[in-house]
Amino acid sequence: MAGETIAVFTKNRSNPAYDGARLGANRIAAQNGARTIHYVPLKPDDIEEQIALVDQAIAARPNAIIFVPVHLTALDPSVRKMNEAGIPVVNCINRLARGQFVSYVGSDDYRLARDIAAYLFRHMAGMGDVLLMQGVPGAVTNHERVRGFLDAAKEWPAIRIVATLTGDFLEAPARRAMADFLAGGVRIDGVLSGNDAMSLGALAALEQAGLRVPVIGVNAVPDAIAALKAESSSPLSISTR
Repeated sequence: MAGETIAVFTKNRSNPAYDGARLGANRIAAQNGARTIHYVPLKPDDIEEQIALVDQAIAARPNAIIFVPVHLTALDPSVRKMNEAGIPVVNCINRLARGQFVSYVGSDDYRLARDIAAYLFRHMAGMGDVLLMQGVPGAVTNHERVRGFLDAAKEWPAIRIVATLTGDFLEAPARRAMADFLAGGVRIDGVLSGNDAMSLGALAALEQAGLRVPVIGVNAVPDAIAALKAESSSPLSISTR
């Protein structure tokens, strides 16, 4: 691997989980004498930008590509281009159904979502009204996590999903969406959130409204871990991954 170049695609610079992914790629590459070039859309999760960035990377002829797609299907033609160029591709975090990959690195998002939803429902004594905060609707991760959340809710007769908001996997949009929702006066007993960034945004809006509601998240980013420690005696956030 010494002297080789790895093109690393992540979806944005707003989600701290991707900061961690880029840091990990840099460290492992450096340990093996390789270098990374990062391709990140300026606009978070932008499809057209990522398509253009793939073309740039192919033209630069890296020795390998680590690819986190921003959409479930929109990057299929770009994956074909990478395959046709003969560049080894590792599909990371968001699993794609089509394309040729030397490996996939990620989690079972459907099972993860079911497990943490059940954790929240048990915490709520199996009853109450729950808000679902989803990420980017077209993202692979979002599709599987939302499906897992909804399937888990079907197994708890006294749990009701009262609304689904979109927070784009980012803290600020989730905070705004939650604040707008709470302004309508609807009562909720818990929040299912697709990642920690949105969970932290939801918690900020709840705190602003003077409410304490259990919220789950995914990723275990540093700010979420700090929130867990701060609320260890009466948890506001339950983060699992």
